[in-house]
Amino acid sequence: MCFLDHVYSRQWSHKYPKFKSDEGDLNGLGRRLPGGAWNYHACIVPTFCQSMKVLGVDVDDIYAPVNFRNEHWIAIWISIPKNHIVVWDSIISHISREDLDVLMEPFVTKVPYLLVECAGSDEQRVQHTLEPYTYERVTVGVPHCRAGDCGMFTLKYIECHALGMSFPPEFCNKNAKAIREKMALDIFKETPECHSKENEDNDENMRTYDEQGLPGPCFTSGGKHVCASTCCPTQGYIFSEYPANKVGLTGVLEVKPVEYTHTSEIKEDDIHGTIVADNTVGVNHDHFVTFRLDLDIDGSPNSFVRNELVTKRSAKSVNTPRKSYWTTSPKTAKTEAEARVKLGLRAEELVVVNPNRKTKHGNEVGYRLLSSPPSGPLLVQDDYPQIRAAFTNYNVWITPYNRSEVWAGGLYADRSHGDDTLAMWSQRNREIENKDIVMWYTIGFHHVPSQEDFPTMPTLSGGFELRPTNFFEQNPVLKSKPIKITTAKNCTPKND
Repeated sequence: MCFLDHVYSRQWSHKYPKFKSDEGDLNGLGRRLPGGAWNYHACIVPTFCQSMKVLGVDVDDIYAPVNFRNEHWIAIWISIPKNHIVVWDSIISHISREDLDVLMEPFVTKVPYLLVECAGSDEQRVQHTLEPYTYERVTVGVPHCRAGDCGMFTLKYIECHALGMSFPPEFCNKNAKAIREKMALDIFKETPECHSKENEDNDENMRTYDEQGLPGPCFTSGGKHVCASTCCPTQGYIFSEYPANKVGLTGVLEVKPVEYTHTSEIKEDDIHGTIVADNTVGVNHDHFVTFRLDLDIDGSPNSFVRNELVTKRSAKSVNTPRKSYWTTSPKTAKTEAEARVKLGLRAEELVVVNPNRKTKHGNEVGYRLLSSPPSGPLLVQDDYPQIRAAFTNYNVWITPYNRSEVWAGGLYADRSHGDDTLAMWSQRNREIENKDIVMWYTIGFHHVPSQEDFPTMPTLSGGFELRPTNFFEQNPVLKSKPIKITTAKNCTPKND
């Protein structure tokens, strides 16, 4: 048996129209196969786990994950002796029978063709035919899962069947979290070097990553007390290490095809972006990166203080020519609702303090947030992307610490219905004064593409700083050792 990676299934589906339109020779051969097809036939890819076995000669069973419209994963088992393909699907309602026929057509057609076309001898070739394989989607006894777990269940289907096991009762939706953690640990232990090689296979002729957007997990960054979740399109993020707390946007620009090559040709009211190349529009989009900050300033019980800067008129009784001055008006947030902040609406400092710890001068020890230029959502509140990204409605949120509340946009931001996000947790309006609290800070970027951004966007950076506020008794620099000035001895040459 052999196991093929997701690049195989994506590439074969993506290149199928060219194969289908190629008539080939009189024998039905000579049609255009995807680049690197021979490598898969000889099992020399993926590079990090080469088996060097030939399909149809040394290999009878092929397992592969297959993606449907960047939305859903299924598993397939290709039985070469039976000329048959079995499909395991964790959410059957997601793919209709008609859509599944379209999805499976490249495999039922091209697998038998590959075995004939790439056969090493006439003796091997006559053992196979160009007749399309049959396929079936098994429904009885197949564990089902909720949205977001289909990829993990896909791998588990393949693992169990390849080991000759029936799907055990423990393989079920309620154990999804434990299965995921165990699988992640096993992969980490067993394939320590594969990630440095996984993108080397047929890069020059596949171009799969350039031609198709790939679904991915949320990105994480930071140390013990900081993590970040993102709500974004296909571009990548570069996180600096805590405590720098900076993020850089770069990667392949999100684009769409159009018939135009010049702005004068545009007939629509809005093309939703910028023409960055011939027949190519860079699409307007947003990037939002949320940092979860479990600060624990000099201990767990903390409070959130909104230190508003207010203008006051000088009292007439004061002998001064000045008409006004500004001062601070600190307000300690008692509940989550009082701690939701839209930056830029008023002048204020945001400080997390420990009200139980004070300096010798009586100031509460704390850290203040120095933010990036504020940026908020531009979509209407009842638009479904904004419902799932409701954590962007405010730049700063404060919640009581809860170990289950980690991802501001839900475990899978692109699959969330908005019911497992920071905005929903905060609706409980819990008490946060002198509690173990977490600060959530969201950085936003509205990206209007330009020609310089295509195809690879120059890095655009943003970030924030957490600066001590009355945390030290004095400027820490004053505690450094003074410079000791000495006079170096004169060096004189030694006469031989």
